[in-house]
Amino acid sequence: MKKAFTLISLCAATASLASAAVVRIEAGVSLPGSPTVSVNGLGNLVIDGDATLNSSDQYILTEITYVTNGTLTIPAGTIIRGEQTTGANNDPGALVITRSAQIDAQGTAANPDILTTAALDTNSNGLADRVGGNDAITSADFVEFGGGNDENDFLDIDPLNSPLGPYFGWDTADRYTSPLAVLEYRGMWGGLIICGNAPTSISEINGGILTASSLADGVSAPSQIDDPFEGFIEGIAPGVSGELGVYGGRNPHDSSGSLRFVSIRHGGSDIGDGNEINGLTMGAVGAGTRIEFVEVYCNADDGFEWFGGRVNCKNLVAA
Repeated sequence: MKKAFTLISLCAATASLASAAVVRIEAGVSLPGSPTVSVNGLGNLVIDGDATLNSSDQYILTEITYVTNGTLTIPAGTIIRGEQTTGANNDPGALVITRSAQIDAQGTAANPDILTTAALDTNSNGLADRVGGNDAITSADFVEFGGGNDENDFLDIDPLNSPLGPYFGWDTADRYTSPLAVLEYRGMWGGLIICGNAPTSISEINGGILTASSLADGVSAPSQIDDPFEGFIEGIAPGVSGELGVYGGRNPHDSSGSLRFVSIRHGGSDIGDGNEINGLTMGAVGAGTRIEFVEVYCNADDGFEWFGGRVNCKNLVAA
């Protein structure tokens, strides 16, 4: 009887492994409980409706992805990976929760949700695979996950049990080496951005109530900026994101959802002109949002950055 139970358990485990997949989030892909991932009129990749990810699968953010309505639910133990900026396009894998949406990421201490790099290392040399075949040429794009790859090809192969170190090289004599002279495992994808509807002081920063010709974060504000508390979030180009990149409003108790036991690693891609994506960016996030037990590790820009809002965070750590 005991042997039969063991065999049944083994078969169940095998079936579970077989059902796991690596899902590239791109146009045309269907997520559980959600309409098909689509491209809006501005060319932005959007998840427009409730979606619940599968913790046994791994997900790749192929570009900046906006959750525009409903709730994105991320069960404990889910791994989400982001791709590098490709060529001259400022499109790193990143996740943006817009003002009209929420996130429900409920990891645990033993089984956190992990957001990390999608870089590949198929030859196991500790370097991300690069287009052209020379992994040491850091100006070349990373090779992207394709049909011939599986979860064993990732550079950060087992982020839960064997996290990727902070960098490949270290000058012990100087104790610090310029980022241009040492390969660091950071800036390898974007990050997580949450935009809320809580008040900000942006009207004071910009010298009064914003109009279509006013400045928001150093750029001319189009008609999307029509409230004294509104602005464009750092890390998102206003010219291409439109309303999706706007944060701020008049509801201090606004809720953008929950973020608990989440680890954000190796991100911080710079999309140009010093406009970087932080590990976790919070724009006008309201007091109804729960953010606790979150770490940002090896990010190229700030670990956490707040732009106004009323959210109370606790148990945060950045390295």
